[in-house]
Amino acid sequence: MEQVLSANRLLKILVIDDDESVLSRTVDILRKNYPNAEFPTAVNAHNVLNQRLTIDDKRGICRFREEALCNVGKYATGVE
Repeated sequence: MEQVLSANRLLKILVIDDDESVLSRTVDILRKNYPNAEFPTAVNAHNVLNQRLTIDDKRGICRFREEALCNVGKYATGVE
């Protein structure tokens, strides 16, 4: 995996999982592929909201959620 970012932007990957061992292992794997990135973690969405997030972090989360919801609608099958 290649990490391509502008010189002044730090890649942040928010990792959320309610299983601490899965969360830890996921971060380990990501860290190997993105050694210069930050990995804020949380065990649920409530914990994410309690973290100190910048406005850009919040915008990024909103964009991700919007795209995820669009993909669910686009690829859902058997739902009426």
